[in-house]
Amino acid sequence: MKQGTPILALVISALISYPVLAQDTAKPKTRAEVKAETAKAAKAGELSKNVECPDVPRTKGTRTRAEVKAETAQAAKAGELNKNLECADIPPKTKGAK
Repeated sequence: MKQGTPILALVISALISYPVLAQDTAKPKTRAEVKAETAKAAKAGELSKNVECPDVPRTKGTRTRAEVKAETAQAAKAGELNKNLECADIPPKTKGAK
């Protein structure tokens, strides 16, 4: 009788816990549902349009495109550009530093 008690307890616990495990009825969303949710969020203005740096808000600049291009060309010539560093506040390398 002592050998049957642990087995009986195991069977009873399995029968009791099965309905709890079987209640997970959430099914994955279809592609169409996800696209509809995304379109709804975009229409409501809940999506960031700045995908590279979502925490940085986009602002309207005060300088013309020509002014920005001239400044960028001057910085490139002086070696002051930060290359391949997106969303980073890391200062550019100085000449001669490795």
